[in-house]
Amino acid sequence: VMVKDMREQMRGAAYTALKEIDPDEAAPYFEEGLSDASGPVRMLAVEGLSRSEKGRTSKRLRAALDDQAALVKARVVKAIGRTGDPDVVALVESAAKDDLSAVRVAAYGALIRLGKKEVWNDLLQAARSPNPEDRADAIRMIAELKDQRGASVMIEALTSKQPSVRAAAARGLGHLGRTEAREAIEQLLKDPVPGVRESAVGG
Repeated sequence: VMVKDMREQMRGAAYTALKEIDPDEAAPYFEEGLSDASGPVRMLAVEGLSRSEKGRTSKRLRAALDDQAALVKARVVKAIGRTGDPDVVALVESAAKDDLSAVRVAAYGALIRLGKKEVWNDLLQAARSPNPEDRADAIRMIAELKDQRGASVMIEALTSKQPSVRAAAARGLGHLGRTEAREAIEQLLKDPVPGVRESAVGG
């Protein structure tokens, strides 16, 4: 009943709750959620489908690559990249040319998971982008991939003027387990921005 509620926050709560049950059993509900009018709700639906192999291989999920919301589309790309299915490479390569940077970064990560190691240079370039949002997205993707080659970029980013970049770098180095960066991360415990301090603790 709640997934049909007129209030966006109630539908969002419903899809969040559905993540707590068996992912295969919940998959049909998440597929319906892909057509919700709300971008944040569609994003929750994608996250729900990405929890299982059945969901990640859903035809409706792949069709959501045409979603107009960048965050939704990026999560779809991430999900299908985790399938390991070579048949999705062409779809992900197309996403790597998207106008939206968040989608391109997600596609770089997905292609690397799918064995396209040459895409690393594109991801590294994004991690050095002058645009702070693009840079933070790329650093988070490198952390997800647990690619140690990105450690030097993250260490440099700890002193970025942009809080989102500092936070992504601190948390990313934690994911990579780079103990040599501990002292630099500890400096961020005094950062004036709460979110950066929180990331430093997590890192």
